[in-house]
Amino acid sequence: MRGLVAVDCSWKRLGETWSKRIHPGAQRRSLPYLVAANPTNYGKPGKLSTAEALGASLYILGYRDHACALLSIFRWGDAFLRLNEKLLNRYAEVSTEDEIILVEDECIRGMLNGDRSCG
Repeated sequence: MRGLVAVDCSWKRLGETWSKRIHPGAQRRSLPYLVAANPTNYGKPGKLSTAEALGASLYILGYRDHACALLSIFRWGDAFLRLNEKLLNRYAEVSTEDEIILVEDECIRGMLNGDRSCG
């Protein structure tokens, strides 16, 4: 079986929830560096809402129309796509975990040097 799983829980309880709910043999992957646009965590890297995480996953996997449709339900959905557009497009172009890490490193290095164009 293949698919996406979203764990909708408090960040404080993620470890506890994750270990109880996910099949032991499931392959676990996390999303690369992205910035939240939801009202609770706006501008915080990695603190995505469940909808943002699912939308980003769909976008990266090539289902951009589905990602846009999902995120259009939320007032901040378009903001999430705009904030992360360059990164989402770059992540969608690569095919290995190592390439994703290179994109993340390039983005973070750029931000440390004052370049805000990666997000």
